[in-house]
Amino acid sequence: MRLTPGAEGSVRKAGAILAAVSLVIVVGNEVCQRLVARDVIANHLLFGYLSDLFSVPFTVGLTNVLGTSRFYWWRPVLFGVLFSLLELEGTYDPWDMVCYWLGAAVSFGVMMLVALRNPAGDSTAPSSADGS
Repeated sequence: MRLTPGAEGSVRKAGAILAAVSLVIVVGNEVCQRLVARDVIANHLLFGYLSDLFSVPFTVGLTNVLGTSRFYWWRPVLFGVLFSLLELEGTYDPWDMVCYWLGAAVSFGVMMLVALRNPAGDSTAPSSADGS
């Protein structure tokens, strides 16, 4: 799937928003995990998996901002596989892998939605038909 020039900018912008939102959630979650460890707050289940859920969207969003727009739709799958393989080497919590793949699905959905909402590209870009 090839993106038009206007859609490339939209995918980068969506990647920046996805990375920023995911980063805020992950940092906030890490603070909450420290509070859980000190018995200040409860609900370890929620705070234990929230970072896993948003780690793939953060990585996908960041690579869409920093990288090229080629193969943007494969990045969620790539990072889902990578994080799952790393989990097999580490603590091996199957629910972590479920969270990685849910995050990959969210990332894929956001990137495809943005790309499909702007299929014609930027209308202000010069076209080849007018000789520019």
